[in-house]
Amino acid sequence: MKTSLKRLKQDYLDLYLIHWPNYQIPLKETIQALEYCAQEGYTKYIGISNFSVKLIQEAQSYLEENYLVANQVEFSLMEQKPRTNLLPYLKETNRTLIAYSPLGKGILTRLDHKILSELPR
Repeated sequence: MKTSLKRLKQDYLDLYLIHWPNYQIPLKETIQALEYCAQEGYTKYIGISNFSVKLIQEAQSYLEENYLVANQVEFSLMEQKPRTNLLPYLKETNRTLIAYSPLGKGILTRLDHKILSELPR
């Protein structure tokens, strides 16, 4: 982490996310490493990406002093799955949903208004 911060010419990161759950490495080990980075001042906040509600709850249980502040997931007019149970849970637990591919991997930039009006809301 120190080397990355040096390359970035930064003293710390505002938010450090792990991108996907890695089932090759125990989640507890990964989360505790993130907490270490926060405790050492390498990052202010920690978060996850592509985690289900169940995985968020498990990950949070491994943290002693920190709180998972955000979950980054695919979310757009075309990808609405997070709206069902993930977004309500994040709101309820005061976490932020960070959307990736908000333009549907570019598809939404090429659609005409007729097609857009037919998409589910």
